[in-house]
Amino acid sequence: HMTDAGRATIQLELQAPRADGYRLPREEWLFWRWPHPATRGNHQLRLFRRSQGAMNHVPVHAAPEVQGHVFDLDAPFRHFGEPDLATRVGKVNHYSSGLIEHTRGKRKRFIALRLLLYPMIAFCKLYLGKRYFLNGWAGFFAAKTQAFYAFLKYAKVLEADRQRDAHPFE
Repeated sequence: HMTDAGRATIQLELQAPRADGYRLPREEWLFWRWPHPATRGNHQLRLFRRSQGAMNHVPVHAAPEVQGHVFDLDAPFRHFGEPDLATRVGKVNHYSSGLIEHTRGKRKRFIALRLLLYPMIAFCKLYLGKRYFLNGWAGFFAAKTQAFYAFLKYAKVLEADRQRDAHPFE
């Protein structure tokens, strides 16, 4: 959902485009509230010339990619995220499972170290770096579920590797 300010900024930019694609700041619904204005949003590539862009082929989190200059445009849009914790955890579980197939056959360096450290780093990046602490419990839940996602994606890859090692002829 585009905000009125975002729509006006895009209309002005399209009169004399400076880029082939534009990343827009996403304001994401956090369970029961919109984020505090000082929360740092994620910029998402959402506006681009069709002749210069296409969807990537990543199995989880597919997104558009642009061949050419990409510019951050201050044209916020609102994303209605998950309405509750159960939905968010289900999505995190589904996405982390999708990564197992994506990593099959690829070298997985330092997977155990990533499993130990990255969940904490992911939490700190959101909670402190992106200022989710300003959003009360909703921000805490969002940062913790992101950390849980980081844990699950590495834990599931490690588990799949160990299961293949334990049953090499299956």
